[in-house]
Amino acid sequence: MSEDLHTRVRMPQALHDKIEAVRRDTGRSFTAEVVARLERTFTEDAVKGSELDALRASLRWLEGRLLTLESKVNGLENPLSNAERLLKL
Repeated sequence: MSEDLHTRVRMPQALHDKIEAVRRDTGRSFTAEVVARLERTFTEDAVKGSELDALRASLRWLEGRLLTLESKVNGLENPLSNAERLLKL
C-alpha cells in the first residue's frame, strides 16, 4: 500500500479562498480538492498534447491540398489569359 506524502505549499490567500469555497461545494477535504485539481491538469495536458498532434496532421494535409489547388488554379489561369486575348482580337 502506498503512503501519501505530506507536503506544505505556499499559495496566495485569494487562491486558498477559491479552493476552500469549491471544496465546500464538492464536499471534499481541502487536500482532496487540491489533489483532484492537480490530477485533472495532467490529464488535460495529455489530451491537449494528442489534440495538438491531430491538429498538426490536419494542418499538413490542408497545406498539401492548398498546394494542389494552387497548382490547378495556376493551370487554369494560362488558358483563360489566352482565351481573353483571343476574344479581344
